Amino acid sequence: MSGMLEGETCDTAFKHVWVWAPGSEDFTLPENVGLPFGPSGMTGFRMEIHYNNPDEIPDKINNSGGRLIFTTNLREHDAASFVLGDPSVALYGTPIGEGWSRWDFGCPSSCTENYFSQDITVFSNFLHMHETGERMVFNQYRDGEEIQNQFVDNYDFEQSGSYQVPTKPFIIKPGDSFNLICYYNEGAKNDNRTFGLASYEEMCMAFLWYYPRNDNFLGMCGANIEEIFPGCGGNFSYTELGSESDIGRTFGSSNGTCNLEVALHSEDVTSGVAHFGYSLSSLVAFSAVLFGLLNE
Repeated sequence: MSGMLEGETCDTAFKHVWVWAPGSEDFTLPENVGLPFGPSGMTGFRMEIHYNNPDEIPDKINNSGGRLIFTTNLREHDAASFVLGDPSVALYGTPIGEGWSRWDFGCPSSCTENYFSQDITVFSNFLHMHETGERMVFNQYRDGEEIQNQFVDNYDFEQSGSYQVPTKPFIIKPGDSFNLICYYNEGAKNDNRTFGLASYEEMCMAFLWYYPRNDNFLGMCGANIEEIFPGCGGNFSYTELGSESDIGRTFGSSNGTCNLEVALHSEDVTSGVAHFGYSLSSLVAFSAVLFGLLNE
């Protein structure tokens, strides 16, 4: 959903108010942050919905919608979005590559230098890919040094198509740059997946929500944005990977061995360990009973 400023139409309104994908939760702004509506802010909305029914199943009913909550008590800060990666899907129709692949999308320091005259605070970061997305990484750089490394190790579009990174608010300064990495696995299908709007096509975007709002900046940086916002066009590249081990995943991988010895009902251990052992054995027993009930 995008907000329309005075004089804008549905064809020119691109400032995001809210984004949704399967698994997304309610989007709640911090207590001191709001989105301006009315004569001095947005006066209308443009809702864009991507329907996906590749099997052409008939009689499907869509009940999608959104609920906006207004208040007359103006908040301290007005918010806006800053979208990185391939924000306009400029790579539409480009194959993601067979098997495992990596795509890098940069945002140069010239973008924040040109459009931000002060520090901004990012309070939310949504990482977005589609069905073949496996892992995603967001990096922020300042003076050549990495200062943010946020990622989702096991991306699942059906569970959380817009993964909200569990992070504390962080600062973007004029001159900061970014890199967004998306890892895909086309799998055994090898059906020539491409970038596009449909769920069976691919995207690579990070939605940063920040304050204070900059109405002179549409809020996009990345692939083929240079003509719209000089200085905000970023390089992008494709890397063919050999296997899952090349994507840098740590969570859920079997890279090491966890050796944990627990004494159960031992008279030779401290009471704390003994109680832990008793609790552990009780939990295992309860799990076994529950499993049996679920399979009856």
